[in-house]
This record gives sequence, C-alpha cells and structure tokens, in this order.
Amino acid sequence: MKLSDAMQNIIGVCYKRAWNIWKQGELDAYQLPSGTMLMSMEV
Repeated sequence: MKLSDAMQNIIGVCYKRAWNIWKQGELDAYQLPSGTMLMSMEV
C-alpha cells in the first residue's frame, strides 16, 4: 500500500502531511532503495 493511501485510510491525512510526518521521524517506517515505504501497523 502506498504511504499516501495508508495514511489517508488510517488517520485521514494527505500525502504531503504523511511525508512530513515521516521526514520528522514521527512515523515508525523505513524506505527501501526501490522507494517502497514499510510501516509498522499496530491495531
């Protein structure tokens, strides 16, 4: 799932806000060399 889709579905934020959250280190995620973002999804 793309970062923008996941963040929109989970907490209702847009792509730009999700990117900023990740860049600030507030999101438990990392980026593969391919560009794919992997996030920890705790329910």
